[in-house]
Formats: sequence, structure tokens, C-alpha cells
Amino acid sequence: ITDEAIERTKGAPTVLKMQERVELARACRWVDEVIPDLPYALPLSLLDELRCEYTVHGDDLPKTFDGMGLLDEANAAGRLLIVKRTEGTSTTMLIGRLLSASKEHLLSLREEDRSLATSPHLVSEDAPLASQSAGLQSGTADCGPLWMLLPTMSRMAVFFGDRGKGIRPKTRVVYAPGEWDLFHAGHVRFLAAARSLGDFLIAGCYTDDTIHRKKGKNYPLQTLNERALNLLACRHVDDVLIGAPWKVSKDLMTTLNIAVVVVGRTNPYCSSPLGGDGSCVLGDPFEEVRGAGSLSLVDSDCSLTMDIIAQRIIQNATQYTVRNQVKSSQEHEYHMSKEFVPEA
Repeated sequence: ITDEAIERTKGAPTVLKMQERVELARACRWVDEVIPDLPYALPLSLLDELRCEYTVHGDDLPKTFDGMGLLDEANAAGRLLIVKRTEGTSTTMLIGRLLSASKEHLLSLREEDRSLATSPHLVSEDAPLASQSAGLQSGTADCGPLWMLLPTMSRMAVFFGDRGKGIRPKTRVVYAPGEWDLFHAGHVRFLAAARSLGDFLIAGCYTDDTIHRKKGKNYPLQTLNERALNLLACRHVDDVLIGAPWKVSKDLMTTLNIAVVVVGRTNPYCSSPLGGDGSCVLGDPFEEVRGAGSLSLVDSDCSLTMDIIAQRIIQNATQYTVRNQVKSSQEHEYHMSKEFVPEA
């Protein structure tokens, strides 16, 4: 869908530009083809033009800017398939988490600030805006999220899918540790480049606490489970190390048969053991692998970063606040009235 159609319908600029969204969709392991530049509404004529028998959507059916159901025509024709929406995660919730983070905390905190932050408050653990506003309206105190991602082992297995290939003695394993917060096109390009260096790519996903200690109290914006599912959905990733240790040890390299560890050129530890100004309290994560000559620099050839995405929202905070007030109310209504939908 075009940026203009989304902004006209939702009342705020898109967080990701269309080409960035197209790259993400193409990297999804369940997607065969991506068609850009589509209108927001989906008439049957367009469905026929695209040679699609059905359109599929979550059980939170959207509306167009004039209040009509986006998929009413397809539904009436019996060409709409409803699947279970992933609870506890949405663009509205992520925007809400960013809006709840003050501007100064979107910058890296000084070393003394990080070392004093012994009781992390993560916006990824905040209640959705809908539950906050509902609590304010009712006069009751907020007691935490009313809904959240529920990562059962069966769901994790579905995301892992039919990846049949395992690690063998002759397998050249590439290891890419990182935060992977607000998964975006820059991450996709980096992982694709990393995968080309071997025949099995493991993405290491740091814990929430590790990222908090490294970057400050408003990070990460997504929980460990949310970030891990994003990685599992990426076609370039063969496996995910959930809760990866900050330091890449010799034991980790041996256990997972890792041949090379990849790092981006913007990582402060890519070439210097001091990490630029040495301000990270966690120390050099690549000390052992750098000494062994197993560290490889990878250039994603993409300037998009999580901080750029965050700044887009901060710069349009007023529009996004109004948007989220409307969307949060809709999400609250959806969650309060939803019924059980089997997993697809």
C-alpha cells in the first residue's frame, strides 16, 4: 500500500517508507511475491488482477478512511480468509512505546547513568496505551498490560518451521549477535550479507537486560521474544540463539561450530577493543574472536537504523499521538470483544 494511502487513512505518516516495507516483506520466509504501490481498499477487481483467489487478514479487520470495511467486498464474495492475529504486538503498541520514551533517552546515556540504572524500566514492558487510558478513565490504577505476546513453544516451533538443515562438522557456521530491535530493512540487508559468508547463519539475540545495561532505560523497545520471532521469520536466518551472551566466548564458538562472527561497520567494537570511547560497561564482546582472527566486518549498505525510525516518530509526535488515541481505543475494543481463533 502506498505511503499516501496509509497516511490519508490513519492520519499520520508511515513509520517505514514503502520501499523499506517492501524489503521487509520480501525477506519474510512465507512470502513468495510482493506487489508495491497498491491502494488501501481492496476491491474484487484488484484481487482478480493480481490473480489471487483469496485475501487473508487477521481477526482485527480494518476500515477505510470513510469508515467502510476494507475487505467487505471480498468477505461478501467468500474470498476472505481470517487468521489469528498475533496478540500483544502491533504498530500502535510500538509507536506508543516510542512516544512514552522522552527525547533525551533516545540518545545514548553516559556511562555513570548506565551504571546507576540497576532497576531497569523497559518501555517494552509497559502497558499498551489502551489499557492506560482505560485505567485513567475508570479511576483505577494501572496494574500492567491487559494483553501481551504469548510465546508458547508450539508457536516458536511454527516460526522455526521446516528448517531441516542442522549444524554438521563441515558446516560453515556464521554467527551474528545483536539487538535486532524494531527489525527493519537494514537488518535484512546485514543478515543477507552475513549469510553469504557461510552455509548456516545463527542470529544471536541479546536479552532485554543486556540491551538495557548497554543503551539505557528506554531500550529495548521490543521484548526478547518479539525480537526472536522477527528473526525466525527472516528467510536469511537458519537459527536463533535466544538470550545470547554479550561476550562471544571460545566455548560458544566450539559448541555451535562457529567459523566466523560478523559485525556491522557501525558497531563501535568492529575494529577497536575499546569500543570507540570505551563507554560501554559490558566490555568488549569480541575480545576472544578478534584475537583468533574470526571477526568479519559486514556492510549492510543501508543507512536506516532504529534511531532513525525513532526520530521519525518523535518529529511527528503530535500526529502520532492523535493517531494512537484513535487506534488504541479500537485495539482496546477489539481485545475486549475478541473470541478464540485457532492458529492457522
